Amino acid sequence: MTNSRVIVFLLFAMTSSLMSQAFLERLNVPIYTTYSLSTGYDSNIFRLSDFEKEFQFQNTIPIINSDTFDASYMVPKISISYSPHLIKKNKTQFNFSLLRNHYFGTTEKSYNIIYTEFGVKLGSYRWLKFSHRYLPEYYLRNYINHDSNDKNYSECIFSSESFAISFSNPIVKKIWARVKYTRTNLYYNIDFTEYDTVIDQWNFRLNSSYFRMNNSFWVSYAIGDNISYNSGYESSLYDRSYKEYTFGYSANKRIKSISLIDRFGVSSVIKNRAYNEESLDDPIHAGRKHIEYNLSFWLEKKINDNLSHQFKIKHRDRNVFSDFRVNYFGGTDTPYPTTVSNLKSFEKLEFIYKIVFNTHLDFLF
Repeated sequence: MTNSRVIVFLLFAMTSSLMSQAFLERLNVPIYTTYSLSTGYDSNIFRLSDFEKEFQFQNTIPIINSDTFDASYMVPKISISYSPHLIKKNKTQFNFSLLRNHYFGTTEKSYNIIYTEFGVKLGSYRWLKFSHRYLPEYYLRNYINHDSNDKNYSECIFSSESFAISFSNPIVKKIWARVKYTRTNLYYNIDFTEYDTVIDQWNFRLNSSYFRMNNSFWVSYAIGDNISYNSGYESSLYDRSYKEYTFGYSANKRIKSISLIDRFGVSSVIKNRAYNEESLDDPIHAGRKHIEYNLSFWLEKKINDNLSHQFKIKHRDRNVFSDFRVNYFGGTDTPYPTTVSNLKSFEKLEFIYKIVFNTHLDFLF
C-alpha cells in the first residue's frame, strides 16, 4: 500500500470514528419512565340504557356476562420516553406506553392497550409525529347473532388498531395549532363481522397558554365505513356506516392559593353522529342520530419531585334520536315494544383516583 493510500485510509478511519462518536453522544440521553396506578368506579360498564336496566331487573337476560351494571377497576400503566438527536439538528422522541384496565368481578371487560409514538422536532412548538395504538380485544356485551339459525345471543368482541400522523406549528406567541389524521380499523369476532368498520378522522386543535392557564380547542370530522356491508351474509344487508363531528375544549391551571391542590383541569367534548342507513328493514340504524356529552373535572397535587396524585370525575351522556320503534326480546319469547331512542340512549359516571411516579434510567446517560 502506497503512502498516499495509507494517509487516505487513516483519514477515512479517523473521520468515521469521530462521526460515530458524535452520533453515539447524541444517543447518550436519559430514558424517562412514568409509572401510574389508577383505581376507579364505573356506574355503567356495559353502557346499558335505562330500559335495558329495568328489563334485567324483571327478567334473566343474556345481554351481559355479569350480575351487575357497575364495577370497580384498576389501571396499572407504564410509559417510556426517549429523546435522542438521531438527526443532528433536530430532536427526536420515542414514546411507548402499556396499560391494563382490569375490572373486578367482571373480568370479561378487562382490556390492554399498547401505544407507540415517534416524533421529530422541526422547530419551536413544531413537531411531526407518527403514532400507533393497538387494543387486542375488547368485550362489548352480548348481542343477537343474526346469522345463526336460532338467533341466540353471543359475545360481541372487537379489536382496534389506529395509525396517526400529526403536525403542530406555532401561530403567534403562546398559541400553536395541530392537524392530525387517524385511521382506525375495527374488526369484530366471527359472529359479528357485519360491524367491521374503518374510521378515517381529521382533527384540528388550537392550543394556548395565557394567564398561567393551558387551553385547548379542537374539532374533528370522522367517516366510519362499514367495510363488511353487503358481504353475503344476512346480517350484512344493512349499512352501519356513519359520519361524526366532535367539538372539544379542555383547560388546566396551576393553583397557588390552596395548599391541598397544585393544579385543576376541566374537559368538555360533544359528539354528533348520523348513520347512513335508510332502509326501513333496519330500524335500529335507519335515520338514527345521537349527541353525546362527555364532561370531566380533575384535581392534582404534587407530593414531591417524582410523585403526584390526582382525583377525577367523568360523566358521559348519550342521547339518541330516531323515529322508529322496535320489539325488544332480550332473550325471551315475549316482545317488549320500545323506541330506538329509549333502547340506545345511556348515561354513566366514573370516579378515578390515580397516583403517578416519575423517574429516569441513566444507563445511557
